Amino acid sequence: MKRLTALALALVVHLLTLAFVVLGGWIIVRDPGSVLWWLLGLLCLAVGWALRPRLGRMPPAPSR
Repeated sequence: MKRLTALALALVVHLLTLAFVVLGGWIIVRDPGSVLWWLLGLLCLAVGWALRPRLGRMPPAPSR
């Protein structure tokens, strides 16, 4: 049950991230002539960028 809950939570987080990116793009495309909508769209894109998944790096191999 814990694994299913973790999977559901991860799916919600990733879909929310994607929703911010799509919303930001849609706001900008909807009214490209308005500076206010550009700023709001860029804010949504920035939130989507900040929430993006980051792949971890492998730790360095121990030196012998």
